[in-house]
Amino acid sequence: MGGGDKLTFDVREHFQTKSYTGISFVPSEIQGAYWLGDVSIGYTSNHGWTLSGFVNNFTDVTVQNNTTHVNVDSAQLRPPRTYGVRFGGHF
Repeated sequence: MGGGDKLTFDVREHFQTKSYTGISFVPSEIQGAYWLGDVSIGYTSNHGWTLSGFVNNFTDVTVQNNTTHVNVDSAQLRPPRTYGVRFGGHF
């Protein structure tokens, strides 16, 4: 872009095969294979400010991150689809 401005694109994909999310090796700990993707677009001005938009987990897949078994099965999940904008500047 003219005048030193920049436009950036970022796409990240992650593939995970089926795996266990705990140490007991029971069926409730199995996380099936999944794709996880993030995308962002950003604009950087030559005047020192930036503006970007992003979507994380754009496929909105549910991912079991960690499983524990203390009286009941419980699992922590990775965040669902999240999106937003960021504005920043250099002083």
